Amino acid sequence: MIECMIIGDSIAVGVANYRHECEVYAKVGITSHNWNVTNKNVNIEAETVIISLGTNDRLMNTEKELLAIRDRTKATKIVWIIPAKNNKEIVQGVAFESHDKYITIDKTANDGTHPTMAEYKRIAENTK
Repeated sequence: MIECMIIGDSIAVGVANYRHECEVYAKVGITSHNWNVTNKNVNIEAETVIISLGTNDRLMNTEKELLAIRDRTKATKIVWIIPAKNNKEIVQGVAFESHDKYITIDKTANDGTHPTMAEYKRIAENTK
């Protein structure tokens, strides 16, 4: 089993910049649904899996998509990154109901969505 895997959107890409040891399946702007379709053959299995999805979801069943990912995930530790704005309650709910760890984005860049560089570093450190 690999040590670490990061899956998700641009926030996942940013965290991966500080977790070089992790295998990364992330794409800027991707929705939960599109991540599921694009990565349907990815074996989501690692000691630690870090998930950042939901931020780009609009007019879709985010909870259903996230639960599908969670059902496929085999890990000792799963950490969800809670979006700063869109769908934060849904992502936190999935993490809570699954008894997974989660991290909030406490300081955002000017767009109000993405973490500051220092915040990316903090999030990455707290996923270890």
